[in-house]
Amino acid sequence: MAGYVYLVWAKGTDMYKLGSSQYPEKRLPSLQTGSPVELELIASKAFESYEFQEKRMHSHWKQYRVQGEWFRFHPTMLPMVLDGFGVRSKWMQRQIDKAESEAVEIVVAAAKDSLDESLNGLAAVMAEFVKASTITSGSRMVFLEARLLASQVGICS
Repeated sequence: MAGYVYLVWAKGTDMYKLGSSQYPEKRLPSLQTGSPVELELIASKAFESYEFQEKRMHSHWKQYRVQGEWFRFHPTMLPMVLDGFGVRSKWMQRQIDKAESEAVEIVVAAAKDSLDESLNGLAAVMAEFVKASTITSGSRMVFLEARLLASQVGICS
């Protein structure tokens, strides 16, 4: 009889149960009873020889085994683990979307910091330029252009 190999996530942790069952959805409540954290079934795949496939996956990921059928997987490893199930689950897509959103926030913050540093540098150069006592008519034009640019980006009025 066919069955399933499944992957259950202990929410809020990096712990996953790699198990097998003929009915993984029915197995989840009994697992939940013995767990101090909420569990979520994130992947399952049907196999004719599901117990053999479970042992094969356990062997493949043995260096990450914590105890029994529980494994510790870093989030960056999950795409590789889920490859064994041949699926990109909704759960995995949410994790990818979250990581992409955080990456965009980091890039935007870094770009803003870089722009702020550049504008502060331009303001400092302009201040030194103003301090210079000998401003020729040609350099006056450069100064006025720089001041206009600075006012347009909001670093001086």
